[in-house]
Parts: sequence; structure tokens; C-alpha cells
Amino acid sequence: MPRPSDLRRCTYCGKLKKLGVDHVPPKSLFPKPRPNNLITVPACRECNEGESTHDEYFATALALNHELSSNPAVVGLRPKIERALAMPEKAGFSAAFRGVRQVSRLYHPNGRPYESTQTYDVNVERLARVVSRATAGLFFRFSQRPLKSGYYVGAQLESELTFSDAPETWAQLKAVKELAPLLSYPLVYTARGLRSATDPDTTIWWHTFYDKVSFVGATLPPPEDEPAATTAV
Repeated sequence: MPRPSDLRRCTYCGKLKKLGVDHVPPKSLFPKPRPNNLITVPACRECNEGESTHDEYFATALALNHELSSNPAVVGLRPKIERALAMPEKAGFSAAFRGVRQVSRLYHPNGRPYESTQTYDVNVERLARVVSRATAGLFFRFSQRPLKSGYYVGAQLESELTFSDAPETWAQLKAVKELAPLLSYPLVYTARGLRSATDPDTTIWWHTFYDKVSFVGATLPPPEDEPAATTAV
């Protein structure tokens, strides 16, 4: 039974528990040798270990992305990921990618085909789950406390955002995208953020992985509350 003095509040579930640490973003995104200044936040065992397969899925999905194939960090990760996918004990995990494998033709700007490559129709919800977690982790890192009870965290792939009826939302996102990074690991990950001017628990984050794949994350009040203006984190 842990002593009360050993208990701290988990970044993700907010419960008082004996905690370990979780990396933000997941350390599996970095080829070895990894940077010695990776961000960690306190996390309970259930929240940490329960998400490890999603972190692995995220890293694998991005490493198999043809558009990222020239990124040196991705090049460094691919041998490890390919070995893992070939392991018998990873058969179920590998099947998640084999089942959505397809061949796509690539084209020159002049319209002439020049290459065929394998592509994967990944589970975007699983990717967003990892980014939501990173959003909660960054909130903790820069606020030095978990998100207020009742608030929620969400994330969405940039290419899937649709705000045709809300130009003010696009303006906010553009403002976040143009900020200087709050966290930067060259070739692997950058994060930018805005905090509400009136509600410190409402934040917007722009996550970019391997210089090309971006997600927007947010910590938001219960739906009945109105959104507030933002200021720099």
C-alpha cells in the first residue's frame, strides 16, 4: 500500500496514485540515439501502459508513409519497425497494416506515371488518440498541473479539418501555426500553443511530426461553455 506522501495526481486521469513517467511526444517516434532532453510527465501505470500499443501504431503508420520516406529520422526508424512487423509475436499488430495495404501509382507534375508504391489506409482515430494524449501532456508540462475536471481533450488531423462556416476558427488556427515552437525536436516533432485569455484550461495546440504531418489538439471546457479568445501560452 503506497504511503500518502508517495501519491501524486496523474497527468491523464487526474487520480492520486503512485506514478511513473510518460514521454511527450512518445519516445518511439525518435530513432536512437534519442535526445537527452525529452519531455516527461507524471503518469500512473494504467494510463501509461494502456496506451503503448497506440503509440507503436502511430510510429509505424508514420514510418510507412511514403511522403516521409526521405526524412532522416524516419529512415533511422524504419529498420526497427520492419523487424518488429516481421516478429511472430507481432502477427496481430502487423495484420492491422497488411489488411489495409494497397498499391498506388505516383505521378510527375506533368502527369506521367513514374513509380508504384505501397500505401496504407491507417486508422486516423488511433492517430488522433495519441495526439490527444500529447496535448494533455503538453498542457501539464506548461501549466504544471492536470487539466481541470470536466474539461476534455481532442485532436484532429489537419487535412481533415472543416470549418467552412467558422472563419474565426481558421483565423485562430492560423495564428497558432505561425507561432514560434514551444517545443522542438528537429526532423521529428514541433509543438505550438495558445492559451485562452480568460480560461487557463482552454488551449489550442499545433503538433507537427516529421516536418509534414500536422494535427490540431485542444483542451476544451464542457460543451455548454462558450469558447474564449486566446493569448500565447
